[in-house]
Amino acid sequence: MKNSLFTLFLFATSLCAEFQVIEGSFTWHEAKADAEARGGRLAVLDTQDKIDAANTYLQGLGTWPFLWIGLSTQTSDASWIWIDGSNLTASNWDPAEPSMEYGNQGYAFIYANPFSKGPGLWDDTGGNEPYSYLLETPDSIDKIYWIDDSSGSLELLDLGWGSIDKLFNGFGSAIGLPQDEDSIYLIERTNGKLYQLSEDAVVPLIEGMGDISDFHVDQTGTIYWADTISGGISYYNGFIIKNLLENCGHVTGLTKHGDALIFSEKNTGKIYSYNLNTEQVSTLIDGIGSPSTITSINDKLYFADNDSGSIYQYDLSAQTVTEIISGNSDNVSKLFATYKDLYWVDNSSSKLYSYNFEQKSIQGLVQNIGHSNAIVAQVDTDGDGIYDLYESNTGIYLNSKNTGSDPQVADTNTDGISDLESISLNLNPSVDYSPFIQVVQNDPATYDLVTQDDLNQERQEGQTDVTGNPSQYGLFTSSDLSDAQTSSRSEGQQDVISSPSDYNLMGAEGVFDMRVSQPGISTNADKASMNFTIQSSNDLEEWNNEETIRRAYTMPSDKNFMRVSVGPQLETEPLPSVATDTYGDKLVYDESNNLYVNDENTPLKRNGENLRTDTYTGYNFYAIESTSSGYICILKSNTLNYVFTFDSYGNYTSLSAVVDLSAYESDFGQSLN
Repeated sequence: MKNSLFTLFLFATSLCAEFQVIEGSFTWHEAKADAEARGGRLAVLDTQDKIDAANTYLQGLGTWPFLWIGLSTQTSDASWIWIDGSNLTASNWDPAEPSMEYGNQGYAFIYANPFSKGPGLWDDTGGNEPYSYLLETPDSIDKIYWIDDSSGSLELLDLGWGSIDKLFNGFGSAIGLPQDEDSIYLIERTNGKLYQLSEDAVVPLIEGMGDISDFHVDQTGTIYWADTISGGISYYNGFIIKNLLENCGHVTGLTKHGDALIFSEKNTGKIYSYNLNTEQVSTLIDGIGSPSTITSINDKLYFADNDSGSIYQYDLSAQTVTEIISGNSDNVSKLFATYKDLYWVDNSSSKLYSYNFEQKSIQGLVQNIGHSNAIVAQVDTDGDGIYDLYESNTGIYLNSKNTGSDPQVADTNTDGISDLESISLNLNPSVDYSPFIQVVQNDPATYDLVTQDDLNQERQEGQTDVTGNPSQYGLFTSSDLSDAQTSSRSEGQQDVISSPSDYNLMGAEGVFDMRVSQPGISTNADKASMNFTIQSSNDLEEWNNEETIRRAYTMPSDKNFMRVSVGPQLETEPLPSVATDTYGDKLVYDESNNLYVNDENTPLKRNGENLRTDTYTGYNFYAIESTSSGYICILKSNTLNYVFTFDSYGNYTSLSAVVDLSAYESDFGQSLN
């Protein structure tokens, strides 16, 4: 469910969705399901920037079919809603659309190119037309989770889609949100319960843990936590709970690096390291002030000092401290580090921030998120489609959630097969398969494979087959072509001579000389007259007179000759009409029930398809009238009437529902009600 209480800022400029035309014959719902199966969605063009980006992509293609997008009116009030739950604000409708004739079953699509009404504009229709669709995929799979103490809800910021969703409710004041391969975890401070959250379930693991200030879950699933009341640090490995340290003071942050637990203590202003093997505690950093939270990654420790409002980096190898963010906040509640970014919540301003290590820049991500002590990020640093959490960098492939690959390199083994492709083939992404690939490439026939060179050779041989014997494929060489053209021309001449009536011509036997010198022609002043006798026969030898027709003609004074041709000149039967108007226009239809104005030269069309007499069930076409810009057509039922307008070529331009047609009677010159 989209949460309108939150506002994304400084984020929209970095969002870059990718578009793709998926061709086929999909209903709107089929297109929606197919897009989601591909890991994307029907395009959500909810800003002018995204509309412009989609149009730029389509124009780069040159041509495209009609395309469904993720906009519909499937609501009680028939308002337009995107599939992510957001309202329609920016739009790109055809000026005459949407017609809204489909109520709460309307679906939006993009005009094709070429199309007469404006390629790229939007229109609405029912959801069953067989259209292609515009697929939108995110450029990132990164996600950030946090708990809002004020509402007790787990929130999710999807950095790929730029959306915020509310996942679970009712946690109260919570801390933590560390994660392992399958789950994220949180502790509710009001009841001291530890919860495990999977994709669709919340499972309580431990109760009565006390007032927990922070906790950490390592890759083995072992959970470590600090109790501010007892000052102790404990762990749970799925079987037993064990106390590791006592009297640690007010622990404000806890993380794990290698075999050491690292924790910060508020009263002493120190950060300590506890070696899990030697069980020895040592001081890492002294004199911080008021450390509030710590996190670690890649031999680096990050911590916040609420006295100075700064965030620091501690290099565990060089043992040096560097201030990376100066005086940003005096109430940083939780830090979370990835290979490329550092995330935190500033409870003073109720904002979520990120800091990019490479660019050394701060970016505000979300404002008005309330008060939070719990944050975690799932990111894909190298963009290979695998979360860093699953790329354990051990070199050992166990499964898709413990790949052993390097989270900072998309192709860990540099063999040309990405880590994600290796995993999809159930291969270890840390193993270099290039020698095996080379063996296959050197001898593909042994493995029943063909190379591109083999395919090119086959293609060349196919070309030789045709050019060597073109007549076998219905083709001619240049030398044969002249003879073929001459022969075809002669045959064409004979076709016309032998059957001239097929080509709207008249043979010499059907043309009669009407000069006065010819038998049967008589003249009187400027008049010429002749008799036509119609005869019948059974055997073409004996003929019977059936009828004699006498015709007189006026002989033009400046002409010496006249002639008459005799032959069939039948007029085409007019199409039947379904509606007329007072001034002579007719709405007619052919054998397939396709509608026309007056004759077949002006078909009525909508969205490129012919309107038929049965297009609108329950309605009758009642009247048609020409206007200065085209035509008006009345469609009537027992309760409601529609007035269609068409341009002079018969293309649909607009539609309106009308109860009282009296306003149109002057246009039609007749009563319409």
